[in-house]
Amino acid sequence: MFCDSLFKKQGKVEKIILSYTMALMIPQTLLVFALKAEMLNIFRNVDVKSHLSISKRKHLYQVMWQEIPFYLLQTGIGPASVLHALDALPSNINISQIVNAGTCGSLRDDVLPCDLVVPKQVVSQWDTKIQKPTNIHLDIQAVNTCITVRHSQNSHEFRSQLIHQFRADIVDMEAWVVLDWAGKHEIPAYVLKCVSDRVGPQSPVEVAMHLPTCSKQLAKALL
Repeated sequence: MFCDSLFKKQGKVEKIILSYTMALMIPQTLLVFALKAEMLNIFRNVDVKSHLSISKRKHLYQVMWQEIPFYLLQTGIGPASVLHALDALPSNINISQIVNAGTCGSLRDDVLPCDLVVPKQVVSQWDTKIQKPTNIHLDIQAVNTCITVRHSQNSHEFRSQLIHQFRADIVDMEAWVVLDWAGKHEIPAYVLKCVSDRVGPQSPVEVAMHLPTCSKQLAKALL
C-alpha cells in the first residue's frame, strides 16, 4: 500500500501552512501531468520518497521539496488516461488541492512557444459543461479558453475548427478531465500550461524543440 505517513500527524492531516504564497506547491498538493518530460526539472529538484506504479505509463510519486510534502501523478496522454489515473489513486491519500500542469498548443498568434499561461475556463469536445479553474494569484499571462480534446491533429483544419467552433486560445488533452474530477471530489484545482507549439503541421517539430524550456518554465512557476 502506498505510504502517506508524511502527510499525517497523530492520525490527522497536518494543517496547510498558508505562508507558502509565492509557490503553487503547498502540503498535500496533487500535481497532475501527462508526461515525465514535462516535469523533468521538478524531478531534479525534489526528493522522491515513494513511488507507486499504477500501470506502465501511470505513476504516483510521494515527494518532498523544501519541507513541503506533495504528490506527483503522471497520467499518460489523453482524457481517458487521465481519468483512469485519477480514479486509481489510493483511497487513503489526502489531497489539499490539485494542480494540472503541462504543455499546450497555441491557437493565437500572440501566444508564443515557451509562454506560461493560465486559462479562465476550460471546455471539451465531448461535453457542454464549462470548467472554471481556481484563480492562480501569480503574475502569469491569462487566456480566456482552453479546449481539451481526445485526439490532437497537426493540421490547419484542426486549428481552424478549434478557433471558430470553440473560440479557444489554447488546446490540451488533460485539463477538462482534471477539473471535472476535482469538482466531483470537492477539491480546488488549478491549471498551468506552457506553450510547446503553435497548432498546425509544424507542431511535432516545435514540441521537440521547446519541451526542455517548457519544463524549466513550469518548474520555475511551480516551485
